[in-house]
Amino acid sequence: CDQGFHNYLYYEGGLKPFLESHDCTINVHRQGDGAVNNLAAMRNSPLREQGVVIDGKANDGIVVVNNDKSTPSPVVHQFDRDKELKVALRKKTSSMLAQWRSSIR
Repeated sequence: CDQGFHNYLYYEGGLKPFLESHDCTINVHRQGDGAVNNLAAMRNSPLREQGVVIDGKANDGIVVVNNDKSTPSPVVHQFDRDKELKVALRKKTSSMLAQWRSSIR
């Protein structure tokens, strides 16, 4: 519940005294418009149907998660909320682990 709690503190003004006393600011970005693309809010339909997930250029099973500007998202948070992404990442992770294991033998 950390994200929900931080959202509550920010939007209810609970962080304002601390931020002002430390000369800090917070930049809040819309969904898909920042360095971190949080996919949990997009669970209403598969991400591919929403145009967020596309096939990579090499046609090697790699999928790309785009942000609102149709460029790859640098960081994808909560990818496991989408079935296709979860399967793709598990495959890639298994492949990378197998390569690593064979390299240390």
